[in-house]
Amino acid sequence: MKFLVDAQLPKQFANGLNEAEQDALHILDLPRTNLTADNGIRTKTKWLLPHPLPTKVKSTMPVLTDELIRKLPKTDLHVHLDGSLRIPTLIELAIQHNIKLPSYTVEGLRELVFKETYQNLPEYLEGFQYTTAVMCDAEAIERIAYEFCLDNQAEGVRYVEVRFAPQLSVRDGFTMTEVVKAVDRGLRRAAREFNARPEVRDGTEPKFVAGMILCAMRYFEGTW
Repeated sequence: MKFLVDAQLPKQFANGLNEAEQDALHILDLPRTNLTADNGIRTKTKWLLPHPLPTKVKSTMPVLTDELIRKLPKTDLHVHLDGSLRIPTLIELAIQHNIKLPSYTVEGLRELVFKETYQNLPEYLEGFQYTTAVMCDAEAIERIAYEFCLDNQAEGVRYVEVRFAPQLSVRDGFTMTEVVKAVDRGLRRAAREFNARPEVRDGTEPKFVAGMILCAMRYFEGTW
């Protein structure tokens, strides 16, 4: 995820920040400037400050707190929809569709499947067999897409591109076109609700926009 501070951000946005946060924002107030997760500041072509920043420079810079990072409008590009389910939603949908899980509690799934760290890539990928299994009808997929947007909004993300493979959700009587339309409904509903807020309408808060990246899986055969 990148923290984007654009010269076109609404001026009213800074009104909700305290003095220290405004100071931190000022160091980023450069056209089309990206702040990477390790605090290196760069443009598309060159670093604006040394990377990584020397300790002396870091000590004189305003602190980018977790609270400020949440407030800053951000983009998140190429986010996997099937890797972004809320665990309680996964459990509820699995029970509804009779899908077997290693555990039916949040704590159990965090211990067995969705861990803090993984031994290797295959272990990490095991969780996707459960998330893709519950993405099996229009209602479930629309809900997952909608909640995905809500979670991004809560993190301060204002532009997101979600990636998914429609073929993984195709079932008898549930086509690839219907999969895409279900995701689209969830994204549009979340954006419509967020952008109707007074703070968005008066320009204090940037709008929320969500787009889709459709992944075509080459190992699928047949007509879709």
